[in-house]
Amino acid sequence: MKVFNDERNMVFDDADPRCFVLTCNGLNGIHGFVQCLDLGWPECRLSLPDIKRYWGPYDVNNPDDSIRRIMAKGGKWPALPPIERYEKYADLEYQG
Repeated sequence: MKVFNDERNMVFDDADPRCFVLTCNGLNGIHGFVQCLDLGWPECRLSLPDIKRYWGPYDVNNPDDSIRRIMAKGGKWPALPPIERYEKYADLEYQG
């Protein structure tokens, strides 16, 4: 499956290992977390695409449109600290 956004500067291509979708069932339904490629504008393509991450409502019955909508209007993933940052606390008991 290959899905472009309307401007054709971003693509989700499930044949590319850099692209993937994670889904999560939440209180307000299913959400998709899309990792896609920013190709640059058609008139000035990037020589190496950037990886972009967006999330939003996801319809499992219509994945193409869901991915297209998420790339166009979805929120950006927050920059979370890596799990390795907390390895030194792995053996710490909770004091609550």
